[in-house]
Amino acid sequence: MKRCPKCNSTYSDETLKFCLTDGTPLLEADGEETVAFSKEENRELRINIPEKETASIEAPVTRVNETPGKRGIGTFLLGALAAFLLLCLVGFGALAIYFVGFSDSGNTSKLETESTPDLASNTSKEKIKNGEETPTDIDEPPESPAPVKSETPKKTATPQASPTGNPLESNATVNSPADGFLALRSLPNHKTGKRIAKIPHGAKLTVGGCLKRIKIGKRYGRWCRASYAGKSGWIFDAWITR
Repeated sequence: MKRCPKCNSTYSDETLKFCLTDGTPLLEADGEETVAFSKEENRELRINIPEKETASIEAPVTRVNETPGKRGIGTFLLGALAAFLLLCLVGFGALAIYFVGFSDSGNTSKLETESTPDLASNTSKEKIKNGEETPTDIDEPPESPAPVKSETPKKTATPQASPTGNPLESNATVNSPADGFLALRSLPNHKTGKRIAKIPHGAKLTVGGCLKRIKIGKRYGRWCRASYAGKSGWIFDAWITR
């Protein structure tokens, strides 16, 4: 027995495979489906897989369209540049020819000038030899005056400072309580004179001749020759008592 699973029709003919009503494959009465195979289904199926073609990538080509206006301007500029260079070459050539001709003419005139005295001197020598002229007729160069010696000016000696007043030496005492000493210097100047020694306040020293009275700071005094402890120099007597 066979049964249609769709319309539940049953067939007793075992040769039937499909339902006569709706064409559904019939099932056996026990529930198994009858599968019909045709002869063409038993053939081997061949599937042709097309080969993949390699895609070729073409590089884009950039086209530059030149406008006729720009091309005409470029051609005009090239022509103008070529004409300018040609004019420069012609000018340089003309200058070279001019300078070469000028130098040649200068050399020729120089040679003529130099050769003229020689011809004149040769002619005069021949006349003297033949007795036509005497040696006195020849112009002699004037005598140059003797050089005058210039005297070198003598250096004048710079007068040195000479002490004025009483040249006799006397004893004195240093009176400089603020600084505590009196400077004995190599020159009568508190800026340029080098300090030789420091004479303590209250010390005894020998004072000689003095210069003119001047002012240093707020005090007036004179630079005097002095000696202390075997050293000689200059002191400012505003800070001593005699």
